[in-house]
Amino acid sequence: MDVVMNFPRRLQYAWRRHGWRLFGPLLWHNIVYVLGRLRGKCGVADVSELDVKLGIDTHRIECTALMKIEGENLLHGHGYQPIGEHTFRQSVKALDVDLARYSFIDYGSGKGRALLLAAEFPFRRIIGVEYARELHDVAVENVKRAQTTLPGADRLECVWADATRYEPPADPLICFLYNPFDGTVMTRLLDRLDQSYREAPRDILITYLNPVHRSAIDGHPAAEILNSTDTLVVYRLANKTAK
Repeated sequence: MDVVMNFPRRLQYAWRRHGWRLFGPLLWHNIVYVLGRLRGKCGVADVSELDVKLGIDTHRIECTALMKIEGENLLHGHGYQPIGEHTFRQSVKALDVDLARYSFIDYGSGKGRALLLAAEFPFRRIIGVEYARELHDVAVENVKRAQTTLPGADRLECVWADATRYEPPADPLICFLYNPFDGTVMTRLLDRLDQSYREAPRDILITYLNPVHRSAIDGHPAAEILNSTDTLVVYRLANKTAK
C-alpha cells in the first residue's frame, strides 16, 4: 500500500467525508506521517516469518487517518503497527483457559497478522474487526492466500466495522487489543461488551497488550483484573451489579 502515491486521493476523500472541521487535523497528521515515510523514519517493521512463508505483507506500518473509516471514531484510532510473533504467542499461552471453548476477536485487526497467528491455536472462531477499509481489504487478501497453506485458516473471518458497533458472537470470548485506539473508544467498547455479556452471560476475557489506555478499562465497573504487567493486562468481564 503506497501511502505517499495515494496521498492526494485520500485528501479528496477526507474532505468529502469529514468536511472542514476534521480536515485540518487529518491533513497535519498525515503530512507528518508521509514525511517520516520519505525520510525512512517510519513505515516498516521487521518482516515476520509469517510474511515470508505466505508471501504477504503484514509488516508495513500504516497511518489510518486518510483511509475510508467505518463509524465516527476516526480521530480516536491509532495507526497500524503489527504485533511481534513471539509477543502474540506468549500472550495467548498466558491465558489459563481451554482455548477450544472460546472465539477470538482482534479489535483493530489491521492487515490480519494476529488472526493468522491465532490460527495456530484451537479457537472456535477467529474474527478480526477493523474500521479502516484499506487495511481490511489487505487482511482479506492475506487470509485468502493463507487458506491454501496455513492449517486452521478456514476459521478466520474479517469484518469491516467500528469496534463499538460490532455485535460479538454469543460464544465465550477472548478479546484481543494491541493498543488499537484511545481511552474514549476503549470505554465505549467495554460498554458494548458489557451489554453483550448481560444479553448472553458467558466468559469474556480481554487481553490488552501495550496497555497505554488501561485506565479506561481499570475504571470500568464491569471489568476485573486477572493478571497485570507493564506490557500485558488480562481482564474478565463480570456483572458486578447483579443481585
